[in-house]
Order: sequence, then C-alpha cells, then structure tokens
Amino acid sequence: MLDIHSHTLAIGAIYNLTIEELRLSPSCFNKQQWLSVGLHPWFLTEEWQKDFLHVRRWAMVPQVKAIGEAGLDRLSKSPCQHEAFLAHVELSEEIKKPLLIHCVKAVDEIIKIHRSMDPKQPWIFHGFRGKPQQAEQLLKEGFYLSFGEHFNLASVQICPADKLCMETDDSNLSIEEIEKRIRKVRQSELESFSKDLLFQ
Repeated sequence: MLDIHSHTLAIGAIYNLTIEELRLSPSCFNKQQWLSVGLHPWFLTEEWQKDFLHVRRWAMVPQVKAIGEAGLDRLSKSPCQHEAFLAHVELSEEIKKPLLIHCVKAVDEIIKIHRSMDPKQPWIFHGFRGKPQQAEQLLKEGFYLSFGEHFNLASVQICPADKLCMETDDSNLSIEEIEKRIRKVRQSELESFSKDLLFQ
C-alpha cells in the first residue's frame, strides 16, 4: 500500500519535505525515496515567493511525485495563503503532478477555487477526518480523499475505492496497520485502490 503522505523517510512512502529541506540539494536524498514539495500554510511569510522558488526547483525532480501539502488554514495567521495556494495549483497543472491539500475550515473556498480553475490534475484532501456529508460533497466535486490514523468510519465506508488514498502523516502507526483498519471498516480484503495510478 502506497503511503501518499508521510513525515517519516521510508521507501514506499511519499515523504513531505520540510521548509528547511527545500533549501537542500536533491542529492541529499535516496533516489528511491518518493517526495512531495510545497509550502504548508502554517509556515508562509510575506516573502513566501522566495521559498516557492525552492518548491519550483524541487518539483522538476523525478522523485517528487506530488505538490504540497499546500492549502488554506483559517486557524493560522499566516499571510498570503490564497495567493500561495493558487501558485501551487498552477505549478501542479504545469508539471502534471497531483496536489496534496491541507484544509482547515476552508472547504467551501477550496471547492470554489477548484471550480474556477478546473484543474486537470488530481486534488487530494490529505488527512481527511470529515463527516460523510462533507465527504460526499468533495467526492461529487471530483476530489480524492486520503485517510490516516484518525478517520470518520462512515466517510471511509462511502468513499469509492478509486477515490481513496491512505497515509501515515505524523502517526506512529505503519501504513500496513492503517490499511488493515480501513479494510476492516470497509469489510474488504481484496478491494483494489487506485492510488498507484496517481503517482507515476
């Protein structure tokens, strides 16, 4: 099972680079390690464009499989969130790599942006914990949902297999254990998920 979003370096996981690691050379990482690159809304500054240059540089590296996590967080005081998120969307479209979304209390705004920009690349709500009503809304709009250690059981049950991803994020659980829990909820041992098709 592919771990689509992790803060732990491991082969078989897409590791999310920290803002400090974005300033390093790609040669610092094992070429077998898949990566994602983006500016988390918590760490944006008024000069976020300078850090975004590093995101853009890294995004061209073959082992980088996704852009993000990036998004909107209404509990954060970080400036320029909307502008920075649009830059990530445009980069995702330009280089044809999926977008990993961090969203806190901004679902309606993310949906509005998605409709207005009509992206061709997949948008994946990482660490989704929302209720089934919200899951249905996002699925109807074409989003993918990624579930980690903490998830709403009903949302996992209604998510189509071809829209379902899994992740460890910052959990101490392995991706195998998370997959086991999700399969138990879905009462499915053999169900095949589409996540591998998203990250080539």
